[in-house]
Amino acid sequence: MLVALLTVNFAPLHIDAHYSATTPHGRRIVNGLLIASIAIGLGNQDLHPVGKRPFSIDEIAHHAPTFHGDTITCATEIEAVEQVGDELRLGVCTTVTKSDGELVMTLRRTVHSTIESGSA
Repeated sequence: MLVALLTVNFAPLHIDAHYSATTPHGRRIVNGLLIASIAIGLGNQDLHPVGKRPFSIDEIAHHAPTFHGDTITCATEIEAVEQVGDELRLGVCTTVTKSDGELVMTLRRTVHSTIESGSA
């Protein structure tokens, strides 16, 4: 319920167990913005100290629902690198999977990093 309050997303699929039981999912699902936030946070840990500056979110794709109690894993890959002046722009993809290997989400973003002298 706290995530619903923070995101102002009161969709019954997230907060109403009775309603959710009547849907194809059969139970409540975790708010996708929470999963995206976890993916960004863990992805930033993967990139530290490379990704030092703000970034843009280019794409979020939800592939499967996440249920309360599911264990998720995030993996981040750098897909592209572009140098613009003294800055690197990294095209990054973070994938979120459940413990059974099911793909939950892919999140693509652009991360900026400055090139320190002697490192290029």
